[in-house]
Amino acid sequence: MECVRKQDHLNAFSALAAHNRRGSEICWKYMRENWEKIVQLYGEHDSHLIHYIEHIPGLFASVERSEEVRKFYIAHPNPFLDRSIKKVLEQINIRRLVLERHEQ
Repeated sequence: MECVRKQDHLNAFSALAAHNRRGSEICWKYMRENWEKIVQLYGEHDSHLIHYIEHIPGLFASVERSEEVRKFYIAHPNPFLDRSIKKVLEQINIRRLVLERHEQ
């Protein structure tokens, strides 16, 4: 991670997470396992963290994933990120509802 420029690191993960569910899963796993390193790299109040939060779980659409994301951020509190976390949880729920509607 140290060999890659900060913005390039973020861009690579955002692109991978945005294109398919498998990419989103890979990025989510990486982010969970390396969250402390990511925060250390950017700093607790850096806007790049917002992009991680908003883009990595971008394709999630289930109650289980929403709960997993919520629990992760409860375990790693950062008031600077609260608004983005709420936004992501709301988006996951909206996607879930849309998918449920289309299945009927």
